[in-house]
Amino acid sequence: MPLQQAKHWLDQHAIHKPILTPLAGYTNHVFLVEAENYPKRSIIRIANRDLAAGLCPLAQHFQHVIRLHQDAVALKLAPELLGFDDQLGIMWLAYAGERRALQVTDFVELRERLAHLHTSGLDWRSPDQADLNGVSLQHLHSLQTATNPQVSQMALQLIQLAAERGYAHYPLKPVHSDLNPGNCLHDGKRWWLIDWDYARLMVAEWDYASLIVEHG
Repeated sequence: MPLQQAKHWLDQHAIHKPILTPLAGYTNHVFLVEAENYPKRSIIRIANRDLAAGLCPLAQHFQHVIRLHQDAVALKLAPELLGFDDQLGIMWLAYAGERRALQVTDFVELRERLAHLHTSGLDWRSPDQADLNGVSLQHLHSLQTATNPQVSQMALQLIQLAAERGYAHYPLKPVHSDLNPGNCLHDGKRWWLIDWDYARLMVAEWDYASLIVEHG
């Protein structure tokens, strides 16, 4: 059981009798960690190995996911990585705050942070990106057949826009690529981005489109 696994792992790392509160996690088991002998809140993520292959990068490509997160920490975009276990697929992270509805004024801060990422020069080639030529457009083409009509229609519009603006050979940049509301957290002072599992090289506009679509 993930809960018992997390408690046992934390106990081995001198976090005794922790109180673990389950948090929403689509591809991983996620718990808020509170303990008397470790006063700071923290988060533990455990790979969900019950999902089909490819749906949980933490289980399939653990070393790659850790590298992505460490790079994001170095850019001061992601919360500190307190520890990890590459055998069990565990990440122990500093607490980064709560979900908060985005306001228009928040885009100023988020755009600065994303621009810092996009110009970092990181080679975030994902395990399935052997050929980077036009990978973003290939993904959009695949979304044209999505079961959700809104997704397929938006993919078609973006492909048309790409053709008009010549994005077929647009430079690919390191992007987060999954900026849904659950991955944008605010600690009362600033925004943090979490869940870098699907970060990769794509056109930078993908992140801005993601913010607009995912946050309404």
